[in-house]
Amino acid sequence: MAVFCPLINQNCSAYIATGEALLALESKNADLVLQNFETTLNNNVLSFEATLLNAGAGLASDPLVRLYIDQNGNGQVDAGEPLLTSIQPGQSLAPDASLPLAGALNLSPADLCRLIALIPGAENCACSDKVFPLGIDPVLEVPLGFCSLTAAPLGVDSIPGNTYTWLTPGGLSCTNCAKAVFTPDPGTGNTATLILEEKTASCTVQYRFLLQYDAAPEWNSPDRFICRGESVLLEPPGGGTYQWSGPGIQNPSAAVQLVQPALNSSYSVTVTYAGGCTGTGTATVYVADGDSTDLGSITTCAGQPVDVFGTLTDLPGLYTRHLKNADGCDSIVTLRLRVSPAATFEVKPV
Repeated sequence: MAVFCPLINQNCSAYIATGEALLALESKNADLVLQNFETTLNNNVLSFEATLLNAGAGLASDPLVRLYIDQNGNGQVDAGEPLLTSIQPGQSLAPDASLPLAGALNLSPADLCRLIALIPGAENCACSDKVFPLGIDPVLEVPLGFCSLTAAPLGVDSIPGNTYTWLTPGGLSCTNCAKAVFTPDPGTGNTATLILEEKTASCTVQYRFLLQYDAAPEWNSPDRFICRGESVLLEPPGGGTYQWSGPGIQNPSAAVQLVQPALNSSYSVTVTYAGGCTGTGTATVYVADGDSTDLGSITTCAGQPVDVFGTLTDLPGLYTRHLKNADGCDSIVTLRLRVSPAATFEVKPV
């Protein structure tokens, strides 16, 4: 293409280039995954435990998980379906890190099969909502402790229309009742497992009663090590009533405690079993600090990308990278990139 160039006072050639480029941009969003959802029935309270994993490349600040009842059974959370609880651990979750979740629910057996979890995208700075169906033919463990080999009343509250069958009928006063009395044989030993199956119109629930006789064990929990801001589960033997003490205990009578101490802390519990015998235990939680390093700033010119934590870029801003220090806690490294505008020149004829 020929154009007139005033600088040389004659026609010259001009070249026009067009094209396209494909840029591989890594998403820096969190990607939360709910794993290892388990339930336990203790003293008619359904406790649950789970693990929340951040499989994404971005930090999840105070992640949120909600539990619903999937009333129409379509595997989604629809408008109007009841919200059971919201779980928010109150701490950030770095990429590839996980943290424990725990809580308690009051559900009918029919609802156990329709339990569903929602991780909302907007509240978690994620690309979209994620749904995790949880209640599929649940098996609930019911630990029970007794001071000696004695008759044990077992079972659940009867619901009209449901059917009940004991799959381990030996020693039971009734094999098709919601509640029965188990009389152990002298040769039973220190443990026994009794299984009750409850069927509703849409769900089958299996209760496993785990009987422990001569139950007054001392709970010798190993020392626990966490990073500041993390939580830890404390789980003594099941089957009794509980009295906890220690920093941050909200419900001293709960069997399982989820604690988040700010400093090294000790916890103690007394477990009382049927017959009056007691067991005691302690747990010590050690809290390690993370650290942070500021690498200062670097400067480049527009159009001249530089390596920032393994990525070539010329976009100004504050960049962070999450590492692990010697204690396994988050170590945050920061670097500021400053970008100077490209120099421009104007050539004028003399």
